[in-house]
Amino acid sequence: MTFDKLILIGLCWIGALTSLKAQTCCTGGIPLTGAINLNPSTQGIRAGLTYDVNRLSDFVQGDRVLNNSFLKRETRSVITQVDFFMRDSIGFSVLIPYSYLSEENTQTKTTYKASGLGDISVWANKLLLNSQRSTLAVAVGVKLPTGETNIKDESGNFDLPLSLQPGTGSIDFMMASFLQSTFKFRPSLSYSATGVFKVNTVGKRYDAHPEYRYSNELDFYLGLSEQILLLNQLVTPQVQLRLNRFGEHIQNGFENPNTGGSWLYLGTGFSWASTQKLSLSFRGQWPLLRTVNGFQLTTTDRFSLSAFYSFIK
Repeated sequence: MTFDKLILIGLCWIGALTSLKAQTCCTGGIPLTGAINLNPSTQGIRAGLTYDVNRLSDFVQGDRVLNNSFLKRETRSVITQVDFFMRDSIGFSVLIPYSYLSEENTQTKTTYKASGLGDISVWANKLLLNSQRSTLAVAVGVKLPTGETNIKDESGNFDLPLSLQPGTGSIDFMMASFLQSTFKFRPSLSYSATGVFKVNTVGKRYDAHPEYRYSNELDFYLGLSEQILLLNQLVTPQVQLRLNRFGEHIQNGFENPNTGGSWLYLGTGFSWASTQKLSLSFRGQWPLLRTVNGFQLTTTDRFSLSAFYSFIK
């Protein structure tokens, strides 16, 4: 496959993704793109942990950020990931999140907290192209309803809202693609495009919110990274744009008018390969533009720290 054909495939996939409406997961949007990781030249296992913090304190109506000094929500997730690298450039990944959720309202002087196992995701990956300059991979996955969905408040009198439940109660399906290529004039500088589309089904495990369906989810990433050799170790700073779109949630056939919209985020960070087997990474993310339906509490900033160790033959 030539480089021109590779670019054409990537652009066709990007065009298909951007024509779809989507929606983020209720549990603070557990990152899914980390599942697209293939090591085509070796076989073995890679295991890692990611600590993800999503802080929501921006109250938005349409495209206007309103004054909000009373309501704050936060999701902290510890994500265990295991990658299996096999023959023929095929891999499998398992993501197991455990989430800590909190919401504080200074007007009503109430604070709600919840924690529990989230929804486990299983991915199958295939590396389609691995040339000197370019990499193209695709993946399909399923998200299982393993997370808690009926956590009550501390008094045990009522169920906490969906935004404070670690799970979704639904079986969901994902597909993704990853395209990366280096620049001919500077091989250490590369650009990447990643698309993830998630189809959500009706949640069957919410006692207080039966027949609730989250809208489908779209995430699209454009990134730029530079490999730098620092003290004989490889450091890779990167910058990234993320487009997130989703439609309105549906309960019992009716749309929720205060859900859905479009977000554009700026992300930056770096990865550090301290050894051939151990790698560390840090990323931050901030909203640039957003247009929402109705009134919504949305992300103010987001940070993640990851560590991975490879058991390669």
